[in-house]
Amino acid sequence: TQFDLPATAKWRERIATFFGPEIGDGLIAVDSKDFGVTLSGFVVDPSVSRGNNRLQYLFLNGRYIRDRSLQHALSEAYRGLLMTGRFPITFLNMEMAPDQVDVNVHPAKLEVRFQNGGKLYSQLLSTIRNRFLATDLTAKAQLTSYRDNPQANPISQTGTPAPITTQEQIPFR
Repeated sequence: TQFDLPATAKWRERIATFFGPEIGDGLIAVDSKDFGVTLSGFVVDPSVSRGNNRLQYLFLNGRYIRDRSLQHALSEAYRGLLMTGRFPITFLNMEMAPDQVDVNVHPAKLEVRFQNGGKLYSQLLSTIRNRFLATDLTAKAQLTSYRDNPQANPISQTGTPAPITTQEQIPFR
């Protein structure tokens, strides 16, 4: 037994327990309902990313799935926020009517085929982008970069901003 945890309905706490405080502190809740699909869960602040897409957890009606189209929607939602070769971290649950999806595409039931895949792609993309627009991502990015190196913080001990050099003025990409 690797983990023996009590049952909980708080997904945020469970994610933080399994994946650590870096990911737990960067969780951003997302929620939408459109076209008969309920999308809920968490995306992680763009300042925390990985070199592969293994931390993209997509659940359909409680079952873990992999879907290239939805993974592409995630990449598009994070476009301009992540460096090339970096992948977002997500924990998303989708609920939809069983007749809207074909689960018999792959023997392990990992891959599915959606009846309205384009609408689901658009819903996922717009939900995450709208959430990012409503969230101040710059404050989290600055806190993350100065967490490990407090001496690099441009705010001095007296609370006065330090002069900004030309290199620090380059926008986060």
